Amino acid sequence: MSYAFTEYFEKKVLLKRPYLPKEMCIRVIESPLREELKKTENE
Repeated sequence: MSYAFTEYFEKKVLLKRPYLPKEMCIRVIESPLREELKKTENE
């Protein structure tokens, strides 16, 4: 699967966190430890 990162994420978020490679972000998305679903207005 291919992932796209926003310019903001690449230039603002990742540059401030050199310990956080894109590969780690992708692994978290593909295999999360847990998920928290946001409730909608109808729930």
